[in-house]
Amino acid sequence: MESFKSKLGGRVLTEQAREVIANVIFFMQKEAAQNSPFKDFKKVQERASLATGVSLKTIQRISKEMRNIEEGASTSLNTPNVKRTKTASKSNLDDGDEAVLRRHIINFSVTEKRVPTLRLIHHKFVEDYNYTRKFTKMY
Repeated sequence: MESFKSKLGGRVLTEQAREVIANVIFFMQKEAAQNSPFKDFKKVQERASLATGVSLKTIQRISKEMRNIEEGASTSLNTPNVKRTKTASKSNLDDGDEAVLRRHIINFSVTEKRVPTLRLIHHKFVEDYNYTRKFTKMY
């Protein structure tokens, strides 16, 4: 039999994940006590729905996502109602200026022995390099 390798290894499981696992264990214990399956083994999605306590429609959606991952159409399972926003870079610095700023931040940490914040870095940058731009809050 092929072994299933979970991506959850080493992670702390959420309350929801623990509840699903508990449902599966309870389901299997009940089947073992009854000495026969609740559903025909060929009705995989219905058995998964019963075992997990998740609706059949949700099981079907997840199965479809798993097929998409196997076919290469997707890379991971979707989390509904979670909007991930990409933050746009507001920097107009070129690579050379970015390198100077990066070195300045590292040197600030070493010489000042303080955590570099945007205000502190800006103040030090104005002092050391005669930087003329004002510090403005981005948000």
